[in-house]
Amino acid sequence: MLAVEQDRYDRTVAELFVPTSAGEIHLNSQMVVDGYAYHYARYSGGCPNGYLLAGAEEQARSQQLGVWADPDAVKPWDYR
Repeated sequence: MLAVEQDRYDRTVAELFVPTSAGEIHLNSQMVVDGYAYHYARYSGGCPNGYLLAGAEEQARSQQLGVWADPDAVKPWDYR
């Protein structure tokens, strides 16, 4: 885990890495590339590996994976 900052609710914002036999997986971008999470560009600027998220989202979007399979899906920050 690489702690990046504390949010306004005092929660730790972090980048997570999962060790594998082939190295490690950047869990944040893996969730986005699989379509299970969105890239929240507004807050990724402080993340050392934030640049991976935009490419991961584009890949998931082009393959219509996960949240991108539903053209009417509403992003959480638009729902609120």
